[in-house]
Amino acid sequence: MADGFAVMDAAVRDAESHDAAVRAMAELSVERRELGVLWQREVRHLPEAVRAEMLPQFRGLALRLQGLILDRRGDLGVADASLLNWAMLAVLGSPSRSRAGLSDGRLVELLEGAARTLLTAHLPADGRDSGGQ
Repeated sequence: MADGFAVMDAAVRDAESHDAAVRAMAELSVERRELGVLWQREVRHLPEAVRAEMLPQFRGLALRLQGLILDRRGDLGVADASLLNWAMLAVLGSPSRSRAGLSDGRLVELLEGAARTLLTAHLPADGRDSGGQ
C-alpha cells in the first residue's frame, strides 16, 4: 500500500498541471484498484509505526492536489478547495469498489471526466445547499 501512495504522490508532484495530475491519478487508480479499498478498510489494522509513516504521505498527496485546485480555481477558499479535493479523491478511488464492465481506457476517461467536472462545481457561498429554493 505504501508503495502505491508513493507512486501516486510522485505522479502528482511531477505533473505539470492539474489536468496532468488528474490523468495520472485516474490511470493509477485503474492500474492499482486495490489501493482505495485497502486504505479505507485496512489502514486501521496496520501497526501504529507503519500507519504513522503512511499518514503523512497520504496527507501530502491530498495537500498537493488541493494546491493544484487552488491554483486553478482562484475563486475558492481553502475549505471549498478541500471539499472538492476530497470529492475528487473519492471519485478517483472508486474503482477499488466497483467492477464495471468497462475497458481500463474507458474507465480512466470516465474518472478523469468526473474529476474535472468536480473541479468546475459551483459551491454555495454560505456553504449550505439552498435546496433549490
